[in-house]
Amino acid sequence: MDLQKIHVDELKELDVARLDKTASEIRGKIFETRMDIYKPAGTNSGKLRGLRRSLARVLTVKTEMMKANIAKK
Repeated sequence: MDLQKIHVDELKELDVARLDKTASEIRGKIFETRMDIYKPAGTNSGKLRGLRRSLARVLTVKTEMMKANIAKK
């Protein structure tokens, strides 16, 4: 799964535990990318924006799923 281009449809098929794992993977990738920006070779800093948006998508879907589970009870 490409962490920069995650679609909501893919995320809705996952369970909450897998969403947590995906969120931590994205956070790790964000950290690595931030550190790479300051190295002499440098990387594309535009990756950060896509990663942050993907993290927001994951967390939004997770929150929606948790709210739906509470409403069912």
